[in-house]
Amino acid sequence: MVFKLNEEKNFVKFIENSVGINTFRNLYMTDDSGLEFDAANNGKKSCALFVTAILTMFKRIDGMHSTCSGTLRYVSNAENWSITSNPLPGDLVFWNPINDTTGHVGFYVNDGKVISNSDLDGYPIEHRLILKDGREPVSYWHFK
Repeated sequence: MVFKLNEEKNFVKFIENSVGINTFRNLYMTDDSGLEFDAANNGKKSCALFVTAILTMFKRIDGMHSTCSGTLRYVSNAENWSITSNPLPGDLVFWNPINDTTGHVGFYVNDGKVISNSDLDGYPIEHRLILKDGREPVSYWHFK
């Protein structure tokens, strides 16, 4: 008997099953002077890390990114990603930054719900499309 992996279903389930885990809390980097720092700030700034780590595991992006702007720049220039107005489970959702903060990125799940890393909790949570601060999504991206 031959088994075939259902990659799309596994991808979406991997996202759904990530809610509440601490795997994406830290991303250690070293600057030019040799100083080590946590670019994810113990989960306070790890939405891009969460999203791109999963995308990397499923070979949908070239590697992990630590910023939303870097993630958006990659998908907007990649041939296998396209902007969409009708998001499907697993599609990317981007929000603009407010004030001097960074933007935000997460995965669309279904019925107007998203899974993204919570800057308050430090781990992925499921939430509505409109963020607590009132921001609405500015773009959705689909992997072809």
